[in-house]
Amino acid sequence: APTGILIEAENGRATISWDAVSGAKTYALFMKDADGNVTLVHNRITGTSYSFSGLKDGARYGFVLKAYTSAGWSGYSSTVWTTCNVVSKAPENVTVVPGDGEVTVSWSPSYAAQTYALFLKDTDGNVTLIHNRVNGTSYTVKGMKNGVRMGFVVKAYVNREWSAWSKVAWATPTEAKKVPENLKANVGNDKITLTWDGVQKAEKYAVYQKSRSGAVTLLNSNVKENSYDVIEFPVNEEIGFVVKAYVNGTWGDYSAA
Repeated sequence: APTGILIEAENGRATISWDAVSGAKTYALFMKDADGNVTLVHNRITGTSYSFSGLKDGARYGFVLKAYTSAGWSGYSSTVWTTCNVVSKAPENVTVVPGDGEVTVSWSPSYAAQTYALFLKDTDGNVTLIHNRVNGTSYTVKGMKNGVRMGFVVKAYVNREWSAWSKVAWATPTEAKKVPENLKANVGNDKITLTWDGVQKAEKYAVYQKSRSGAVTLLNSNVKENSYDVIEFPVNEEIGFVVKAYVNGTWGDYSAA
């Protein structure tokens, strides 16, 4: 029968390893309860270790093994007992998506986590708590200074204790462009349709007509979409158009004509 059995059981998952048996072609792993009842886990294990999940946190489990050789199945190994503990582990896969004056931090869920704490870390290593009751796996931090590189770390609260820090994820918030781009004019029989690329977080747009001398005339300052139909315009005269975007309470610069 196999010997040298070792078990690591935590967070609902167990890994069992053992010493190889000479001539063994395969192994069978069994789980044993406190009453001595034995349940097969797997009977075609070709290596000397096996991992599986589905264990109950805080429960005590016994494991026994058999080896299959040319002589058939061996007897049971000695029973090795373990308790499946809940271990607080640092959140993984922390990512940061920068925006204009804000960032969105997300991470993979930690096993049995009840809540998370999010911290800001500057380039000098100083850590400041942002929120210690984040119930999901993402959080948007507003009021960030654009152009300043900042790091973010997360802890998980598991089984009445906080985990270690996650790895640091860095990002630099960047001011969104406030100038509409790719302004195009499609001339029809009775109208000119203007289109442009939308500006992030723009509440509205202002459309202007521009003469060859550079003078601009406001046509509409409350355009909600990134297109506009010009109905009245001079015939047989070259005219231009420019657009502004209204973002965060201010108007941006003119687009290219």
